Amino acid sequence: MDDAVATGAATTPAHPSRTALLEAVRADRAGPVASRLLQLARRGSPFVRHDALDLLHSTAAAVGRYWPEAVDTAVDRLADHDVRVRSRAARLLGHCGPPDLVLATLGETADPVVRTILARGLGPAATALAADPVAAVRFLAHLMSLRDAAPAEWPGLDAALFADVREAALHLDPADIGESWGWALYRLGRERHTYALVARLLGDPATRDIGARLARTACHHWRSAAVELLPLLVRHRGPGLTPAFQDAFTTASVSARAMCAHGTALKGLPFTPYPKSHHAVRTRPGAVHDRGSAASLLAAKPIGITRLDRAAEVFGALLDAGPLTFRQAAQLYNLTFRWPGRVQAQCAPLWLRHAGPVALPRLLAVMTPYLDDHGIGEYYLRGLARMGREALPALPSVTALIDRRTRIPCNGSTPDAETALDESLLAAALSARRAIAGTAAPDTPAAPAAPGRVRSVDAPTGDRRKALEEAVRQGHARMVSVLAEGGTDPEQLIGAYDETTPLCLAAALGHTAVAEALLDAGARPGARNRSGHLPLVLAATSGPEGRTETVDLLLERGADIDAVMRGRTALEWAARFGRTHMVRHLLGLGATPRPTAPVQPSPDGP
Repeated sequence: MDDAVATGAATTPAHPSRTALLEAVRADRAGPVASRLLQLARRGSPFVRHDALDLLHSTAAAVGRYWPEAVDTAVDRLADHDVRVRSRAARLLGHCGPPDLVLATLGETADPVVRTILARGLGPAATALAADPVAAVRFLAHLMSLRDAAPAEWPGLDAALFADVREAALHLDPADIGESWGWALYRLGRERHTYALVARLLGDPATRDIGARLARTACHHWRSAAVELLPLLVRHRGPGLTPAFQDAFTTASVSARAMCAHGTALKGLPFTPYPKSHHAVRTRPGAVHDRGSAASLLAAKPIGITRLDRAAEVFGALLDAGPLTFRQAAQLYNLTFRWPGRVQAQCAPLWLRHAGPVALPRLLAVMTPYLDDHGIGEYYLRGLARMGREALPALPSVTALIDRRTRIPCNGSTPDAETALDESLLAAALSARRAIAGTAAPDTPAAPAAPGRVRSVDAPTGDRRKALEEAVRQGHARMVSVLAEGGTDPEQLIGAYDETTPLCLAAALGHTAVAEALLDAGARPGARNRSGHLPLVLAATSGPEGRTETVDLLLERGADIDAVMRGRTALEWAARFGRTHMVRHLLGLGATPRPTAPVQPSPDGP
């Protein structure tokens, strides 16, 4: 082990020596390997001490339990004569030490590097350090306060952050400052303020790189950021492009709108544009089917088929030649409705051709919930585009996807890759909207009611929205109560094609008072809409951090906190979409983390 640490092999990712060492320490923290690692962190050369502390941090982070011996070692090494060793010791103490011990240690050390690293490790507890003598510590304290601050507190915190940012950059990485600051502003929905702050930071040579990092983070969060900020980045780039500016230009180049508007300004600049071919929906070469080959292929497949390569071409050839046989129709039905995914998206337009308009509501009900899925959303959008005019009822869902201000949460290998996934979905949505609206007939007004007839309180209005839907969308709780008194059904189906319920819509929009009025009128807190969505899950995942008040209301009125929707609970959906505050909130309310979260569709969901 000593040789592995001394040569650096133990700190090399995926190296067998590192794997064996970490596994031995995790298995027995009191064993000989762990004891020797603790000794090396105190007695070895500066290089060995540094790497031993790094390994202790990696082990503690993986196990996640308090390790007193490691904490004691970290405290001892805070007085090390080597600054790199002190930094590693502070990082270990900040991660593993109890907050009261970290705060006590902060009061005993004057080293600004150590103080800054310890303050970062404190997380939300760092808000107590707003008067610290080190600017970087004050900056972190103000930043933590900003994350959950009320609007009235924003101006004071903004001024304090900007006053300390230049000096804070001496002890904090500009990339960390830009990313952390950007995340705090994103959580608060302060898009325009972010753009103004980028302009101020770029205008000062001492904070120019921080401004570039903040601009890059903004491009990861907001769709319009690249269009707004690219001219500023070009104007303030300086005589030579720093890595911060190179990265910002690469991220901005992901945006198709930004490149269309400002792409010429980037010509000749030494940066690497993001590859535009990333995550394209690919078509694979293969045999071209006619009616005979398609029929023979399907004859060899079972009726209950759920996967078929080139299904669109196979069934397309058969439908071009005439109606399907009963067996072929059953196979197409299974491919269309059994499981969500690429095959379903490709087969849905074919089932519409076979079954006719009567099948449209059900098809749209299974397609639209996945339009914003970064893995299969493009396939569903292409499917809607192939339906053309028939998919007109889905146009509001497609338009909502296009009109989003923020990027769609997804799981990519890097933030740039996640931004590219959102751009791919946006391009597919724009293409689908053109295909649908380009062939759509203009809306026709509703026929007037016959003389002497009383129009039902649940009847659609001129734009086909029902009165209750209008009240829910606008957040008019009193109007919801009036309609309920007039006999409206609080669980009626609403939406462009009756795909949702008033309570699900109110939960997604965060209209808590409206949701309460619906519950008072008899709506069930756990009733799903036609897409299988639960009001609790919609409230937990909508908005930047979920709808806390609406979640509390639903749980108070009897919603099951561990109810499953498409294989995941509200806690698991909130975790998947990065709603950290909501995850903490649900855990505090008694949500149960499951050992494993199934990823396949659940019988309880669509």
